[in-house]
Amino acid sequence: MLAAPDEIGIGWHQLVADPTPPALAEALEELRAHMAAGYHDGLSREDFARLPRPARLARLREVMTARGLDGFVVPRADEYQGEYVPPCGQRLAWLTGFTGSAGLAIVLRDRAALFVDGRYTLQAAAQVDTASFEIRHLVDEPAWRWPNSSRMKKASIRTTCGALRMCCRIPRRSGTRSALQAGSIRWCLASRRSWGK
Repeated sequence: MLAAPDEIGIGWHQLVADPTPPALAEALEELRAHMAAGYHDGLSREDFARLPRPARLARLREVMTARGLDGFVVPRADEYQGEYVPPCGQRLAWLTGFTGSAGLAIVLRDRAALFVDGRYTLQAAAQVDTASFEIRHLVDEPAWRWPNSSRMKKASIRTTCGALRMCCRIPRRSGTRSALQAGSIRWCLASRRSWGK
C-alpha cells in the first residue's frame, strides 16, 4: 500500500479488487493513511535522532556476541543482491547513515570500517560517524585485506555470498565454501532474513 507511486492515485485499488466497490476503496485509503502515519524506515533524520548510529552499531554487536560471531559484513545490496534496494533493505544506510549507491561495511567486535570507492569518500565522511566507522577506499585498500590486517587470526563473519565474493575476490565458479575453508577466516553465510531495523 505504501509503495504505490503517487502518480497512479488510487489505481492500485484494482490490485485488490477489480472493480473496487466504493466502501472497499474508502477502507483501503483509511488503512493506507493509518499505516503512513506510523511508518518509519529507520533512515530519516528523526529516526537517527531516536536511535543514533552508535546505538545501532552496539545493537548489531550485541547480536554478534549472542550468535558467537566475530564479524559481520553489511553490503549495499539487499538479500536478493538487487541494484535498486527498497527502504526495508537499506541495511548499510540503516547501520552507518551512508546513502551512496556503492559501499560495504565490515563490523568486528572492537572496530568497524565502511568501504567506498572514490566517488563517495566525501559523502561517507559527511554521513558516517567516523568515531564508530573507519572510512576506507574500496579500491586502494580492498575490504578483503582489512580483516587480515587486524589482530584476528580466525573469525566467524556472517554475510551473503555476493558480498563474500566481493570482499574476497572469489570467482563465481570457484566453489565459495572450498575457497573459504582454505583461508584463515571461516565465513558463515547469512540467511535471507533481514537482521532488522
